[in-house]
Amino acid sequence: MVQATMSGMLRHAAWLARSLGRGDLAPFTEDDIRELAESIGLRRVEAGTLLLEQGKPVRFIAVIERGDVGLYYRSGLRRVMLQRLHEGDVLGDVPYFCRTPSPF
Repeated sequence: MVQATMSGMLRHAAWLARSLGRGDLAPFTEDDIRELAESIGLRRVEAGTLLLEQGKPVRFIAVIERGDVGLYYRSGLRRVMLQRLHEGDVLGDVPYFCRTPSPF
């Protein structure tokens, strides 16, 4: 885990709130953004690192800052690529907030 400044985490949290919020239907308050910022950390991972496990709880939301991430679904012995995330994409937001297991 890489240590980050609170102002940097507030910037990331505000971006997440803008990206994930649904306007008047589910606005994020300043307190929500501060709480989100307190839970954000930076993590650098090596290529090939397993970030989520199909059917397991999602314990974080990731914003891809550099590189790309493949999303795969296992069907028996087959591994099927569903999507490739790139810089600026968000990973894990829907299952995290909906408290559902990872679909990939």
